[in-house]
Amino acid sequence: MPVGISIFTVLREMRPEGVEEDSPAGIASTRTRNSLRSWATCASPRAMVTFVESPASCALISNSFPELRCQVHSCLDAQYGRPFVSWIFERAKELGETELVAFINGDII
Repeated sequence: MPVGISIFTVLREMRPEGVEEDSPAGIASTRTRNSLRSWATCASPRAMVTFVESPASCALISNSFPELRCQVHSCLDAQYGRPFVSWIFERAKELGETELVAFINGDII
């Protein structure tokens, strides 16, 4: 396995219709798009994995960032409707192309 770091994040639902440009959530957020761009300077785009809630959200990411990998998460906590952190880390280790994996909040630049 190559030396380096794989970066992963979990983004909020990104609905293509009705999302304002500077909405605080999802890929429509300027902050989130800038975050994704900035991470690509730290890691190979293939070493970046973005987890989202729906295929429509993956399509939005693929249109904006075709070099990034997008995964729809499916393991949700019944009470909060969010993925289990343990599941996200396990999937990131499976998908990562390096020995080290790092979680970054979706709006951290």
